[in-house]
Parts: sequence; structure tokens; C-alpha cells
Amino acid sequence: MAQFFHPNRVAIDSQDDIYVADTANHSIRKIDPLTCQLTTYAGQNGIRGSNDGALQQATFAWPSGIAVDQSGVVYVGDTINNKIR
Repeated sequence: MAQFFHPNRVAIDSQDDIYVADTANHSIRKIDPLTCQLTTYAGQNGIRGSNDGALQQATFAWPSGIAVDQSGVVYVGDTINNKIR
């Protein structure tokens, strides 16, 4: 079962999917509101880093901000890496 570790911010896309900056797990989580299924959307759960790449290849260091634009692009405030990704 997936668990959060210091969830920080949330954003909701046009499909009502919920994205959570799971700060201490160094990942972005996605909740499907219809099934209540929680998945790791981006990052490698529990692995801190600064790698750019595809969703599951990317790594974050304490992501604390999140936003989704009208096109469905997810933006992450990657705190320790001082980046918007």
C-alpha cells in the first residue's frame, strides 16, 4: 500500500486527477478520483536526486510546490535543486 511522507501541496487537472508533492518521499503522486488509486506519477519514491528525464526516471529533492496548466502539463517546485521542473 502506498503511503505519503510529508505531503506538501496539491494540484488538480482538468480531468479532476489530484497531484500531490510528496515531499519527504521525493516524488509526485497522482490520485484518480474515480478509483481512489494512488500511483507514483513522477520521481522514484524515496530516492532523492536531481536527474531530469521521463516521469519515472526523474528524481527530485524535497519537491514542495506543484501546479498543472490547462494543457495538463505538471510543474514541480524542486526545492533543494532550486528548479522548476
